[in-house]
Amino acid sequence: MKIFFGKVEYENQFGTLKTNFMKIKSGLIHKANGGYIVFQAKELLREPGLYDTLKKVIKLEECGIEVSKDYRMPMMLSTLKPESMKLDVKVILIGSSDIYNMLITQDPEFKKLFKIKAEYEEEAEMIKENVRKLCIFISSYIKDEGLLPIEKDAVEQIIEYASKLSGVQEKISTDFFEIGRVLSEANVWALRENSKSITEDHIIKVFIERKYRINKYDKKQAELIEKQVILIDTEGEQIGEINGLSITSFGEISFRKTS
Repeated sequence: MKIFFGKVEYENQFGTLKTNFMKIKSGLIHKANGGYIVFQAKELLREPGLYDTLKKVIKLEECGIEVSKDYRMPMMLSTLKPESMKLDVKVILIGSSDIYNMLITQDPEFKKLFKIKAEYEEEAEMIKENVRKLCIFISSYIKDEGLLPIEKDAVEQIIEYASKLSGVQEKISTDFFEIGRVLSEANVWALRENSKSITEDHIIKVFIERKYRINKYDKKQAELIEKQVILIDTEGEQIGEINGLSITSFGEISFRKTS
């Protein structure tokens, strides 16, 4: 939460936690003043208290810097209480229709604070202009996140992945959050290999590792059936019972599961 709403840092001076105005650190919401800030709704709701604090900031149109009270050491505390800062910032939430429906039905304040709802297609036509926009996103994401430069063949792999995500050969997915995750994971592999850039091999490595992780669930399911921990009757009849096979998906990877 501190990264969004700021913090006051301290140093230990002879058993007393002390601070000064140089140790007051602004949060992302302060830095966005006069402009806009974008939150992933799922991540916002995942951290306790973050959504409620954001609503308070929007309603009051100001944001202070909370002084942390979580100290593990029984020390004396010498602190500062920064004044609240007036804010003029547009807050944008990005999320699925399920999250939107949950918020609008369970939180009476949601519709008052977030008045405009915008929807965009989950996929776009595989045309030159849309591919160009995807490439612009890749370039911007790499720059904003401080990732290694990306090579042309790696970009082509991302475009191919975006097409697979859409489920239609003539379209590409607009799930930029997922595409960003792939780029970040590929960057980790590139750094591990001391590479100067993200290559096609690093993108492929991401997919191989993901498939390996997902296949573990599939293999575990098969082992449980083989060891008869999960019992499946394949002969005869039983009232109120039915054998079924469900498909569980993780991104573009799917595996079967008895149910």
